[in-house]
Amino acid sequence: MPVDWVDDPDSTVHIVSTATDDLKGVWRVGRALATGSLPLDRLARPFGDDPRDRELTGVPGGLA
Repeated sequence: MPVDWVDDPDSTVHIVSTATDDLKGVWRVGRALATGSLPLDRLARPFGDDPRDRELTGVPGGLA
């Protein structure tokens, strides 16, 4: 999909704080996965990854 790029000379990125925040997020997800506090069964369902979604009648395969 084409994107119209507009260069803004006044925009900035704070690399250290962005990288730190990203690493903190990865740590939180990893900790939640390790402790089992991340509800993977509830997270998978909205994206159609739940096996129950494959058995929907009247819905073309892969659409759910």
